[in-house]
Amino acid sequence: MKNLILRLTNYTNQFKNNNLYKILHKIARYIGIVKLFHRYRGNLNEVRFKMNILGAKVTMIDRTPHFYYYYIYLDDKAYEPALTKKINSLVNSFENPVFADIGAHLGYYSLLVSNWKEGSNPVYAFEPNPVFFKTFQENISINRLKDKIKPFQIALSNKEGKARMTGWDSRIMDEDENGAINTITFDSFCEKEGVTPDIIKIDVHGAEGKILAGMHNILSRTFHVFCETHNEMMGFSVSDIVQMMKSAGLNVYEFTNHRKIDGGNIIPLTDAVLSEHKDRIIYGVREK
Repeated sequence: MKNLILRLTNYTNQFKNNNLYKILHKIARYIGIVKLFHRYRGNLNEVRFKMNILGAKVTMIDRTPHFYYYYIYLDDKAYEPALTKKINSLVNSFENPVFADIGAHLGYYSLLVSNWKEGSNPVYAFEPNPVFFKTFQENISINRLKDKIKPFQIALSNKEGKARMTGWDSRIMDEDENGAINTITFDSFCEKEGVTPDIIKIDVHGAEGKILAGMHNILSRTFHVFCETHNEMMGFSVSDIVQMMKSAGLNVYEFTNHRKIDGGNIIPLTDAVLSEHKDRIIYGVREK
């Protein structure tokens, strides 16, 4: 039954934009078949589905609770649609961009960017959580993107050391000398790899300030930085993040409502950003 439900999920997802499918889906929802279907799907450990987002056709394995990415896409939405659209536009504005996905999770942005971009430069992706990293590697493999994405199971920070993942969904970095995850600064990583990212996306559930503090050199050379902010930022404030970007010569703005289709306005920073900063995006840009 589980295999049948999984196959049916994959099959119907291919036709979700078909008008006949939408009519049949409404009927099935009305008489309770959809509810029963999803009850059975609740017994599944994973779902695999195909996405086509701004021309990037990828298959994604989703093992998150309640299949988070799957349901977002099922509702005809990209994950963080405004930010997805902006990154797509920026990637296409470079001839051969280097994209750094810091906090890659299951690989959503890495998979898309590796399909959007031209040129031979790979995507550099960082995901310290071992469970997420395993799924991320599988997503790379099933999409045949091993030559286009370089994944690293390390935690970027402002110093070298050890860490473990704690908190909600084990997404929060806790620097601990007994931890099993290596930490390194982004400057050290880029120097070792001989790369300078053109576009950087940072979403690491509170460690953003630590990461920026460990990338002074790269900040002074990169062109675009998207940094999500949270209520708890491990000793760093949003003002600290803004100042680090400005000190590196970046013009700093707020990128509004990144999780909404009609979001994505680039506006001057306000006091609200500094005081009510949960789930906001600080955007640093260097003019070419």
